[in-house]
Amino acid sequence: EPQLNIEYLWRELSHMYATNQEKYRKLPELAARYMLDGFNFELLDGESFNLDVKWIGAVFQALHHFLSPTTNRVFVLSVIGVQSSGKSTVLNTMFGIRMQTGVGRCTKGISMQLIPVKGRKEYDYVLILDSEGLGSPESYNLHSNSKRDNQMATLGILLADATIFLCSGEDDVAAKKILPVVMMAYHKSRVAEKNGDHLNSMFFAYNKIDTTEKEKLGSIVQSLYN
Repeated sequence: EPQLNIEYLWRELSHMYATNQEKYRKLPELAARYMLDGFNFELLDGESFNLDVKWIGAVFQALHHFLSPTTNRVFVLSVIGVQSSGKSTVLNTMFGIRMQTGVGRCTKGISMQLIPVKGRKEYDYVLILDSEGLGSPESYNLHSNSKRDNQMATLGILLADATIFLCSGEDDVAAKKILPVVMMAYHKSRVAEKNGDHLNSMFFAYNKIDTTEKEKLGSIVQSLYN
């Protein structure tokens, strides 16, 4: 049964802002306050696979305005993996948040959530990017499944200071297929000009495997670097 989620409301508001930025100039401020209150906010539209750069840019500009100059250090963490590999569950466990989990309740597009951090000198907030599961059957006929996965993974990884790539079981085929594409895009991006030849930190998490077989796990991890 179709559900009317709040993401649809924000999409309509972003369209209104695009038609007349002066008239609806308060909308980005409203979205920024919504994020500061700890709610999920859509970065990449999961239905149309569209990222409205002007709208998102205005929201982040408003967010920067609300944050104090001494408390605007933000660490960006993205989570990527195949569908139903437990990405939202991992984030809920790590940060004590309440992203929707369960059968049939999968993330679409890329959503983000701003979490305040206490007791750390390095940064004041963690901005979480929760990506749609790779290889989702729902998007099979949309923009070509593999192209959609490559673009979404590239966006999630290049925007982040660190990325968790979650593999379901010992199946890391998705990582092996997508990472070379991401690296190719990275070397052609402005991010590479700023950071050099290496991507930001990446962590590979293997879910539902026999951890007693350390040698087998080691060979799997090593294959990702070859």
